[in-house]
Amino acid sequence: MSPEFHYAFDNIPLPVLILDAKGHCEFVNRARLDFTGRRMQDELEWGWLEDVHPEDRATYVNSCRIACRTAAPVRMEYRLRYRDGSYRSVLESGRVLDEEGDPEPRILGVCTDVTDVRNFMEALTNSERRFRSLYECMSEVVALHRLIRDERGVPVDYRILDVNPAFERIIGFPRSRAIGSTASDLYGTGDAPYISVYAQVAETGQSFAFDTYYPPLRKHFRISVFSPEHDTFATVTSDITLWKEAEVRLAENYARLRGLFDSIVTAFSCIVEKRDPYTGGHQRRSAALAEAIAALLRVDDDTKESIRIAALLHDIGNVEIPSQILNKPGPLSEAEFEIVKTHPTAGFEILSGIEFPWPLAEIVLQHHERLDGSGYPTGLSGDSIRREAKILAVADVAEAMASHRPYRPAHDLDTVMRYFRETARDAFDPAVVSALGELRDNGLLGRILG
Repeated sequence: MSPEFHYAFDNIPLPVLILDAKGHCEFVNRARLDFTGRRMQDELEWGWLEDVHPEDRATYVNSCRIACRTAAPVRMEYRLRYRDGSYRSVLESGRVLDEEGDPEPRILGVCTDVTDVRNFMEALTNSERRFRSLYECMSEVVALHRLIRDERGVPVDYRILDVNPAFERIIGFPRSRAIGSTASDLYGTGDAPYISVYAQVAETGQSFAFDTYYPPLRKHFRISVFSPEHDTFATVTSDITLWKEAEVRLAENYARLRGLFDSIVTAFSCIVEKRDPYTGGHQRRSAALAEAIAALLRVDDDTKESIRIAALLHDIGNVEIPSQILNKPGPLSEAEFEIVKTHPTAGFEILSGIEFPWPLAEIVLQHHERLDGSGYPTGLSGDSIRREAKILAVADVAEAMASHRPYRPAHDLDTVMRYFRETARDAFDPAVVSALGELRDNGLLGRILG
């Protein structure tokens, strides 16, 4: 081989070699030496076939012999030992050199390392196999569709391109009938079901999910839609009929339990009022007023409900106050008032033994505490008092002042507001008092207190 050929081959970045018909190596370039990690002399003395994977040698030699006999182009893939001892996949392309004077033809081959490509293709094949297995075994219905447009380009239908086996089980149509059909023909509904939703996803590429009831099948479905390419969309559909039916039953049971709970709370409230006929309806009106104040303060629904229930039970501790004190037609003595002041603690002890979803016992305990620390039973002040108790405190006092007592007439609403804004302005939360004033101005306070 001329020096020019040597120079050219040595500057090719891919392994180049010349082999005889038996696969023995006559020449290798520098890239080939870099691949094997050997010197030129060692490479020529070392049999090329020794580097070919044992399982590929017979096929390799046979391909070389056929090429030399027929002069056909060489193209074969085999595993070749790398310099670290591992085997890498190479694709050899070449041609037969049949120069004048050569006793036998030789093969000029150029090798390309295709290991990464081979690994990628194997990974892709395995991934496709796993995806197909998942697709076939999924309990949800998976379907691929393509939009059908009219002459104006408006989506009017869609064709079903593929469905998994779950389609037949859940939707009820054979796969063979579904694949290739239009939705309007398959379902017999005239219009393709959910065409507007599907068209929007197929056009924008924005995924979407929704729950629906499909009357022809009398089933509830949860459908997730996504678009792999323009005008094509895929759906993953779950049959949630049993879940929806359970949800309805759960809601019905909750409504019954809630009704029972409200009845028990009302019964407790009535027990307290029966023992103190002079304050009949006080807890109910306090609850209505506290709920209205909470709404103006934008309290969340769950907290608002806790305030309402606590207001209905806030005087439950009165069951431990002697009836002669509760029913006394005149002002209480100092000693009698000290006894009355124990009812928040008594109420706390009663309610703390019941597992409520809200801190009712604490709210009841604190409903006579005051912002300036002048309240009872523990003299809490400021942020130490729960917000619910601050709201209940204003509702409780406002209702009591506006109601008739044997020892005094009912106060008018102007007097009630003056008490909160002037006489006891440091004792109550300003935001709560402001909300009470708003109820006074819009007339709702008068309607609640009657």
